[in-house]
Amino acid sequence: MINNIDLSKIVKRLELIKSLIVLEEEEDIAEQVIKLQQLQTNEEIKEIIFHLQQKSYGKAIKHIEEFIN
Repeated sequence: MINNIDLSKIVKRLELIKSLIVLEEEEDIAEQVIKLQQLQTNEEIKEIIFHLQQKSYGKAIKHIEEFIN
C-alpha cells in the first residue's frame, strides 16, 4: 500500500518524467526512473517503470496520465 507521503512524491516525479519525455531528455528520464524505483510503489507504477525502461514513452505517458487522474 502506498501512503500519502509516498503518493505525493510519486505523482510529482511522474509529472516531471512526463515533461522530460516531451522535452526528449532521455538521460534525465533515466535518472528519474532510478529515483522512482527507490520509492515504495505498486504494480501500476512498476508497469510505468517498465515502459520507461523500454523507452515506450507513448505507453508510459498513457499509464502516467491514468495513474494521476
